[in-house]
Amino acid sequence: MSDTEEVQQYIGQEEIQVEFEGRNPIDSDFHGIKQLLQQLFLKAHINLSELTDLIISQNYVGSVVKQSDVDEEEDDDDEDDNSGNDVFGITTVVNLTDKQNAECVQQLRQLLVELCNEHGTDQSNALVNNLLSNNAQPVGLLINERFINIPAQISVPLLQSLSKEMKKATEKNLGFDFAYYIIICKLYKIDSETAKKKKEKRKKQNSSDAGE
Repeated sequence: MSDTEEVQQYIGQEEIQVEFEGRNPIDSDFHGIKQLLQQLFLKAHINLSELTDLIISQNYVGSVVKQSDVDEEEDDDDEDDNSGNDVFGITTVVNLTDKQNAECVQQLRQLLVELCNEHGTDQSNALVNNLLSNNAQPVGLLINERFINIPAQISVPLLQSLSKEMKKATEKNLGFDFAYYIIICKLYKIDSETAKKKKEKRKKQNSSDAGE
């Protein structure tokens, strides 16, 4: 086997050290942010292009997760060309009250109502409807999405930074003083039949191990 072939072989359990950092969203991040929003909202009918533009337009609040620069002397033009392809996460907040005239925000509000009707209780449905109909108490939709291989711990400094940025924006009356926050959380749920099969498989495995 040649040296080249040895290098190309995959070695399991390898750890690759990569440094990430949060940066303010810029125009060239458009496609990367939109891809993450597609991951978050799946098949929901949301104008993601408009939502992405909205997130970038308020770039004084929120961060995109990108790989730290390896070569700080890299040409700016090259960086602009490639920066939209390496967005690994997005953390921001959207004002569902002040921005409710935007098509994407109207769709987000409708989606929240539909999700509550489908998965919530009568009490939670009433709460969400009351929040969205009360313009005197602004509601913020927290967006904290990342690729699955990005550690969850990265959310802590990003949310801390978001909190500080919202405080500064509020001091300038930029519409980020929220009375309530809403966040969409994904849950993994298996049906009862699948759960039963897994339980029976574990029992058989345990019995087999005990017999040995």
